[in-house]
Amino acid sequence: MKFQGLISLSCLAIAVAGIVTLTLDAQAGRITPHIPVRINPGTQFPQMSSEKPPINVRCVAQQTVVDNGKWQSVLITSWSKTYFGDNYTPETRCQMVSSRLQNAVAMNGGTFKGMRFLSGGVYGQLVVCALGADQSECTSSNMLFTLKPENQPRVGQILEELTNFKTSPPSILDMYQPPEVDISDLDQELEGVVPSEPSQPFGSAPEPVP
Repeated sequence: MKFQGLISLSCLAIAVAGIVTLTLDAQAGRITPHIPVRINPGTQFPQMSSEKPPINVRCVAQQTVVDNGKWQSVLITSWSKTYFGDNYTPETRCQMVSSRLQNAVAMNGGTFKGMRFLSGGVYGQLVVCALGADQSECTSSNMLFTLKPENQPRVGQILEELTNFKTSPPSILDMYQPPEVDISDLDQELEGVVPSEPSQPFGSAPEPVP
């Protein structure tokens, strides 16, 4: 009995010493409290992303439409005009130009920022091209479509009719500057913001993508 009592007292002393040691270690900052958390297998924490959704350019009912999965806006109102040649049907021309414009947006960093339509000459043909923020003239790599040569004096009017965007007036220093259309505000439209400045596209607000 005495032997068992001695063992019990020894165990008690060891336990007390352990508690004192743990208390001193905790006060000295050597022990970090830890509460185990069980995560169910296969469960992932939600990831927050600040990236904007990609811009898509596509042909819908002979119109070139841009969207980001939430909002959409019509860029080219119709391809059934008489401004073009007879080499392609309106549907084929719509598909071709929409694809070229998609590439132009991709080359511009996936945004319409700084982009504009401009007319010019490529291989002796009157063309309309999509310029990125770092481009200044029409080339074979950025051209969108050709116009009939007789439409040269009416390019500005044609662009306004096709896009519902106002053309920028020529500068005082260069009255022979070809007309251009600033389409950079499409970024705002695809965020549900309707530009209010008079030089911006006129018409109704952009529609949500169904």
